[in-house]
Amino acid sequence: MTNPVLTRNTTALRGTGATVQGIALITLLYLGFVVSAAMMSWQHPELFAPHIIVLSFAGLGVGLLISYFPKRASLLGPVYAILEGFLIGVYSMLLESRYPGIVMEAATCTFGIAFACAVLYGSGLVKVTDKFMKIVFTLTAGIATIYLIDLVAWFAFDTNVPLLHENSKAGIIVSFIIICIATMRLFADYEMVTRAVEMGVDAKYEPYYAFALTVTLIWLYLEILRLMGKSRSRK
Repeated sequence: MTNPVLTRNTTALRGTGATVQGIALITLLYLGFVVSAAMMSWQHPELFAPHIIVLSFAGLGVGLLISYFPKRASLLGPVYAILEGFLIGVYSMLLESRYPGIVMEAATCTFGIAFACAVLYGSGLVKVTDKFMKIVFTLTAGIATIYLIDLVAWFAFDTNVPLLHENSKAGIIVSFIIICIATMRLFADYEMVTRAVEMGVDAKYEPYYAFALTVTLIWLYLEILRLMGKSRSRK
């Protein structure tokens, strides 16, 4: 999953009251919805696995709605988190059954990367420039297009985009590159949230930015899980 939300012009959302702390708390709330839904689908895969394609398109649709109607984020944000949680639970359960311990390792790596990025950004050791953000937005847009093609190919032709799911050396390199881009995206997200708060974005848009961060964290986790699955399948 990519993060289209923070590419929008924040001047249209100007107001008062939004804080980094408020956005962080709502992000944690959304992640709570993700984890709760994932636990449900993990425990009852027979109820969710048959509808995985429908859930995928539903999650994509809700995400796009929030992107274009940010005022709806407070209502649709939890819906998106729950839908993605159902998908994550099924996918995680399948890989965990094959490679015990992989889910905890992927989750630990995800939050470790997110925390490290926050520390590096907050300390000023990493400077996010406009040029950096443009590059990241372009790369994530390209990956989003590939994901969409993969989803349609899976739904319509029962096939996948080459290398995206393969456990070959090239496939592993592709996953590693995507993880690097997702990490870069986190830095861009932190910068966009900081700029939005400094510009005086109204507090009612905090769910909108929290949703954006949630999208990136989900994307990062799934790609780390995919990479670990590829690596272990080669042993």
